[in-house]
Amino acid sequence: MRSMFWGILIVVIGLCFLADSVFGINIPIFRILCGVLLVYFGLQVILGSFGAQYKLNAEKRKTDHEAIFSESTFQYPNGSQAKEYITVFGNSKLDLSSVEKVEEVNLESVTVFGNTEIIVKKGTPLRIQAATAFGRSEMPGRNNFALGEYLYVTPGLKDGDPAMTFKTTSVFGSLKVIEVE
Repeated sequence: MRSMFWGILIVVIGLCFLADSVFGINIPIFRILCGVLLVYFGLQVILGSFGAQYKLNAEKRKTDHEAIFSESTFQYPNGSQAKEYITVFGNSKLDLSSVEKVEEVNLESVTVFGNTEIIVKKGTPLRIQAATAFGRSEMPGRNNFALGEYLYVTPGLKDGDPAMTFKTTSVFGSLKVIEVE
């Protein structure tokens, strides 16, 4: 990952120089370089590593409700009774298809630079408050959006009816709610 970062950074800087000299497009290379380096080193500090150790740390962070640099399938309810499911630089599936009786419950899903799929039985009463920034959210019935907030309510669900309520946030990521038979 480290060599890929530096390779991409060198290519981008080269393209900025070419854009300036060939097309006369002035790109503030120094400011961009400082910003990218700060983000890179900040991520390294957050992840607690500066090298190959990040794989070890990512495995330690893999739980029944978090997928950080990993791929996971979450079940609900799970061992820790988590109500928040987090995916960062990874892929996750939250399987709710085995839920028989729907009770009023509040769940939260956060996806940053990753993909999350929420699998529910067709007809399960849902209220989903989805917030997306530079990503993609897809609800049953092909309701797609890439920026902003959206409220999805299962057709026929009335106020006061018990339902699973989700608050989802996707930043540079993808959220997809899938109905299965």
